Amino acid sequence: QFAPNNSSTWWLSFTPSKLKRGTEVAAIFSSFVETSKFHGVNPKRYVKMALEAALNAKPIPLPHELC
Repeated sequence: QFAPNNSSTWWLSFTPSKLKRGTEVAAIFSSFVETSKFHGVNPKRYVKMALEAALNAKPIPLPHELC
């Protein structure tokens, strides 16, 4: 049975706010992947194109625009 003590504070890094943000990021990423699949676009290709557009301050294309 695990019981945190004063010398073991690793669990403090798993605060609810960090877990919530990670969940939100995972949901957004999953949405990108599933939407691209739905429109017949390779998810890896779409994420790469979206990241490149964002990094170059260009509009991010939507998956249905790549068909």
